[in-house]
Amino acid sequence: MAQELLIPFYLTGVTSQKQLSQAEKVYFGNRAIKRRYKVMGKVKRNSAKVVGESKIRLSAMQQIDTDEGRVVEYGGEGRTLTKVEFEAKVEECETRNADYNKLLEEADKFLNHVLQSERELQTMYTQVLKSAVAEFGEDADEIEMLGGTRISERKRPVRKSKIARGFF
Repeated sequence: MAQELLIPFYLTGVTSQKQLSQAEKVYFGNRAIKRRYKVMGKVKRNSAKVVGESKIRLSAMQQIDTDEGRVVEYGGEGRTLTKVEFEAKVEECETRNADYNKLLEEADKFLNHVLQSERELQTMYTQVLKSAVAEFGEDADEIEMLGGTRISERKRPVRKSKIARGFF
């Protein structure tokens, strides 16, 4: 369920020209370098290795307790640790992991809403500037006030002569 989006350059995490040249696809648009990303849901966290191993150890503890016919203390000197306490901690870890994964799902939904709002804002942003150009003209002060560049202030490309480029 991946969506393809154009994300502004400053949000991509690319910080150098070298990283930019290594980008998969780079688009040059309205003064913003954009990169195509696939937005996917956050990867759910699996239980840690220790949780799986603890389940195995817990079943062994249960077997020992039944074989002995009593509750065995596994904590050592000065510390009590029984099968019940160990089982409660394993269940707590599993519950917290499940809660964490639910929060990730909610965060993914919220991210989709944020991205949709940003796309709508980008459309409105462009529409405002285009409307101003249509109403005031391409060389009006209002265009500059809205963050655009007036035609008269755009730098014209200067062609280098063959001598300056190193061709004789």
